[in-house]
Amino acid sequence: MADIREVFDGDIDALVSLLGGRNRVLVRVGAALAGTEDMFVALADNRVRGTMSIRWAGGCDDGLPWLYGAEVEDGYRGRGIGTALWQVAEERCREHGATMASLDVEVANTAARRLYERLGYAVVGPHRHHWRALDPASGEIAAEGDSETWAMRKAL
Repeated sequence: MADIREVFDGDIDALVSLLGGRNRVLVRVGAALAGTEDMFVALADNRVRGTMSIRWAGGCDDGLPWLYGAEVEDGYRGRGIGTALWQVAEERCREHGATMASLDVEVANTAARRLYERLGYAVVGPHRHHWRALDPASGEIAAEGDSETWAMRKAL
């Protein structure tokens, strides 16, 4: 099992190793430190082994908190780390007064969809996810695109 805590700027290098893309990590950690999102890390064997975030506005499902960016290091999958991250994130959503939470999952990622269904999420329909990669220094859009996803929702 892992210890779950909020991210801090000292986690950046470990998150780059886990997620790849330093700019992506800087933007996500910056949003968490600014308070516009929440981001959690899972620690096992004294290292960051997993992460996930909650976006409070601008998510994929009509103003519901959007749980996103979940990742667990390959060698640590299947040990309950992802489930623990989801439980902490859902509890944070409840603390913010949310009665439902949402996520989206790429259509081709059937393994993740099965995991989310086991966690109590149900597909509510197709969703065209529009993503943007931001430059952390300027905040300008560095790249953007679309992917076909399923929107999923869970009553908390």
